[in-house]
Amino acid sequence: MSKPQVGVSACLLGHAVRFNGDHKRQPWITDILGKHAKLVPFCPEVSLGLGVPRPTLRLNQGRLVQPSTKLDLSEKATSCFIKLAQTAAGLDGFILKKDSPSCGLERVKDYSAKGIPNKTGQGFFAKAMCESYPLLPMIEEGRLMDSEQRENFLNQIFAYSRLRALTPEAPLRIKLSAIQDLHKKHKLILMEHSPRHYSRLGRIVANPEGLSVREVLEKYSVLFMEALAVMPTAKTRTNVLEHAMGYLRGKADETDRKQLRESIKEYLKGELPFIAPLTLANHLIQKFEIAYLQEQLFFAPYPRALGAHIRL
Repeated sequence: MSKPQVGVSACLLGHAVRFNGDHKRQPWITDILGKHAKLVPFCPEVSLGLGVPRPTLRLNQGRLVQPSTKLDLSEKATSCFIKLAQTAAGLDGFILKKDSPSCGLERVKDYSAKGIPNKTGQGFFAKAMCESYPLLPMIEEGRLMDSEQRENFLNQIFAYSRLRALTPEAPLRIKLSAIQDLHKKHKLILMEHSPRHYSRLGRIVANPEGLSVREVLEKYSVLFMEALAVMPTAKTRTNVLEHAMGYLRGKADETDRKQLRESIKEYLKGELPFIAPLTLANHLIQKFEIAYLQEQLFFAPYPRALGAHIRL
């Protein structure tokens, strides 16, 4: 599988493009993720024609303004950022700078007529991206400091890359079997995130209505990415591991199965990290060559070298 492409606010990659001529380089993005994904820098404010350094911008009653010059850039920014978003069509995810009036995804300060800041705004470029690519995984860099959100974002971008690979150049040539194969390999991942979505997605790929392949793919894609946006819980993960244990009956001996059961119980009680029962289960799956589970991306949703820096 080729590396996914991830758009990143340029300042997070160490580009000195902030209003004060500085940057906000994030080592995890550049040094860890950068080894396994192609990182594509974006700086909407520079693309807007603003210099470095430059007067600060802020949201004022939903408008994008320069307080020091009282210049309202809303219309110009909207037009520019829509065009900039169009250049992001090949991306599999996006990491945005938090709190930015251009890039902030949520809770950006929006000042009232009396100059009172309310954390209710969304950056102008972030808005253009959300409207242009509603399925694209997006996250602010601050949320990547949380290991669970970081892992979930990685899961999303690699899954989205596999989804996009179904229709690289010829969307009319895709076969229903390709969508069904994608679904089959993601079954346990979907069960981990949302059993409800998993059931609905299964009905879509069965296609009892006889829809065209394009219609099936469109319906499947929306629900697939919606499912992956749901954060997994200890309970759903435990259910998946116990489901996998069923395939070990008649293959692994009682000692192996007991060890795995105990590991799962200790994880559910918060006494072990998830990686412990996951690794043990994967070891037994490979040892006994259980084909169905070997192809499940639940056990390796992204490169193992990257996973070493993620799962806790």
